[in-house]
Amino acid sequence: MTLRKTLYTLTIAGLFGAFVAGCGGGSYDTNPPPPPNAHEVLFTDSATGIQAVALTAVAGSPFATPLSTGPYNLVVAPAGGTVYATVPSNNAVLGMSINPMSGTPSPVVGSPFPAVDIDMFLGMDPAGKFLYTCNEGNGTISAFTVNSASGTLTPVAGTPFGFSNCSTTVAVDPSGKYLYAANPGGNSITGFSIDATTGVLTMLTGSPFPATDATLITIATLH
Repeated sequence: MTLRKTLYTLTIAGLFGAFVAGCGGGSYDTNPPPPPNAHEVLFTDSATGIQAVALTAVAGSPFATPLSTGPYNLVVAPAGGTVYATVPSNNAVLGMSINPMSGTPSPVVGSPFPAVDIDMFLGMDPAGKFLYTCNEGNGTISAFTVNSASGTLTPVAGTPFGFSNCSTTVAVDPSGKYLYAANPGGNSITGFSIDATTGVLTMLTGSPFPATDATLITIATLH
C-alpha cells in the first residue's frame, strides 16, 4: 500500500515562491501566476523514497482563501484530517478539511473563526483536542476546542489567557499537559498547565522564566 503524505505551504502577496526558490527574493516559474493570499498544496509519495522525494502539485493548487489577506502560520491536526492557518490581518483562523485521497483542502463549517489581536503562531495539543494562538497585538493566548468530527473551533471559556506573555510562538509539550509561549520583548518564556478536559490555561508557578530574546521555540523529546 502506498502512503501519501501531504505538504502544505503558504503563499502571501509578494512572497510567493519562498518554498521553491528560497526566502530571499527568488523567482518562481509558474504560468499563470497564483492568486495572492492563497495557500499552495503539494504532496509527496513515500514510494519514491525518503532521500529524494519529488513534489507534485495537487490539482487546483494554489487554493484561494476566503479572506482578503494571506495566511501566516500552519498546523495540521495530529489525525491529519484538518489544517489550520492564522490570518493576522483579519484576526482570524482558517480551518480546512483535507481530502484523504487528493489532499485538496475545503473550508470546515464556520471557517474562518474569529481570533484576537493579530494572531500569529499556532500550537495544538498532541491529541488534537485544543488549538492555541499567540496574539502578538496584546500578548495573550487564545484557546479553542476542536470538534474531532467536523474540525470546527469553539473558544474555550475564559479565553484569551495571559497578558503580554506571548508575542511570537507557542509550543505544547508531547504529554499535552503544558504549553510554553515565547515573548522576546520580555526576554522570557511563559509556561502554562493545560486542563485536560477544558483546555483552560493556568500559569505555572515561577513563570515567566528568563530567556534572552526567546523568539522561536519547540520541544524535543529525548529517548
